[in-house]
Amino acid sequence: MNIFEIKFLIFRKDNHFYEKIGKKGEAVCIDDEIPFDIPDSWEFANLDNFIYTIPTKKYQIKKSQILKKGNIPVISQSAEYIEGYSNDYNKILEVKNPILIFGDHTKNIKFVDFNFIVGADGVKILKPIILFPQFAFYLLNFSKINMRNRGYSRHFQFLKDIYYPIPPFNEQKRIVKKIQEFLPLIEKYNRLEDKLGKLNQEFPNKIKDSILQYAIQGKLVPQNSDDEPASVLLEKIREEKEQLIKEKKIKRNKKESFIFKENNHFFEKIGNKESVCIDDEIPFEIPESWKWCRLGDLVYNFGQKKPDKTFSYVDVSSIDNKNLKLSNQENILTKDEAPSRARKIIKKDTIIYSTVRPYLLNMCIIDKEFSHEPIASTAFAILNPFTGVYNKYLFYYLQSPTFINYVNNVMSGVAYPAINDKKLYNSLISLPPLEEQRRIVKMIEQ
Repeated sequence: MNIFEIKFLIFRKDNHFYEKIGKKGEAVCIDDEIPFDIPDSWEFANLDNFIYTIPTKKYQIKKSQILKKGNIPVISQSAEYIEGYSNDYNKILEVKNPILIFGDHTKNIKFVDFNFIVGADGVKILKPIILFPQFAFYLLNFSKINMRNRGYSRHFQFLKDIYYPIPPFNEQKRIVKKIQEFLPLIEKYNRLEDKLGKLNQEFPNKIKDSILQYAIQGKLVPQNSDDEPASVLLEKIREEKEQLIKEKKIKRNKKESFIFKENNHFFEKIGNKESVCIDDEIPFEIPESWKWCRLGDLVYNFGQKKPDKTFSYVDVSSIDNKNLKLSNQENILTKDEAPSRARKIIKKDTIIYSTVRPYLLNMCIIDKEFSHEPIASTAFAILNPFTGVYNKYLFYYLQSPTFINYVNNVMSGVAYPAINDKKLYNSLISLPPLEEQRRIVKMIEQ
């Protein structure tokens, strides 16, 4: 049947669109409801003009009849088909193809070209009357786009309220053929777009990880033979430690580590103990002018105190962990308001690193002065580098894939995974000469 043998309720006259409701109703201009222009050979129509909704009760069949028919696919409430039989035998209907099904709860529209059984409420069975069935499927799917983000509880009623553009029957076939030519390309494009979207989303973190990994391996900037090697730097750090011990600012570490290379193997001497080969701990090769060290031998802290006056409290919520910065808002508390975890002394240029859920990277460099004495939560490790260890280089090292991988392997706990101070300070750090540390930081920030 050609669509123009049907008397449409929507018609065009003098370049205007009119709709007539009922046989005796007057025609009303609906130009403001027409979504776009269409060719002269096309018409607009409501769903009821070209779709017949099959009444399910009229076609109910018995369970015994179904069992004789073999394994016929069943349409579920989500308008998806499954193998097997419906459990609700009071609403079973065998439908001949081709047909459309619409899940009113899920807004799914499916084109079905095989016999099936429907056994769920909320599924509408639609038989195209004057349309090529596959064209009707594409037409309804196009209209479904407008259904998104609308507070419609009756989605099928929404489809019924739309005006649909209807081309001549043979043109419908040509349109379907062209759509089917493009669909594989569109699906391929969608997959590529998804991959590109994921890549674009992940790229900043991946490129940052790559840069940081190159940096700590000595591959980001060239070495300079005029730089004072890290071995000399470590000697100066030992001298500084002795002075701080004399001033009673730090305690002597009886388990101080000394890592050295001999016969292409790495050894570590801890305190008075014998040297032990640690080749299996060394994650990568470093330049000759660099040294491997334990984090605990490169930093110290300022101890703890119970707040005795109004203070600025720094806890995990004080950190902007997207930008790894301290927030501008100070949390000022009186000594009576001090939580039990407010104990650790911090100063400007200190690195604070959250040992609770460290994978969230709640860390920053204290880069400002406070209006009151700053006290940090015991959830932080306080890392104040000795002279010759550039705090920004160490800060970036703590963000590197190598360090993060180490932390992930040694932290413990399920609800609140954490790394204790001993394991944190035991992590290996590749230490470049001081001038190279500065060049690395400059390059990272560029």
